[in-house]
Amino acid sequence: MRYPPLKIQWNHYKRDFDLAESVIEKSKNIISLEKTTIGIPWEASIKGRGNIRLIIENVRRTAEYTSDIAEIILNLTVENKIMKLKTQLNK
Repeated sequence: MRYPPLKIQWNHYKRDFDLAESVIEKSKNIISLEKTTIGIPWEASIKGRGNIRLIIENVRRTAEYTSDIAEIILNLTVENKIMKLKTQLNK
């Protein structure tokens, strides 16, 4: 089944290429910080360590989702610019 193309409300997005790339890079840093943090010996109870681990995992997943959204914005921005160029060339 093929879905129709999405109609994006462009006025809701900044279309800031540099900001989107920055978000993607920062999310990669969070993933490496998670790995580092999990390796630290904690002086908390077992229950406390489990809670800390869940919080860290949730932060990582949020960073991954944010990175995915930034990547989509990058792709949509490029597509939008290409469509504008094609329109200008066809005039």
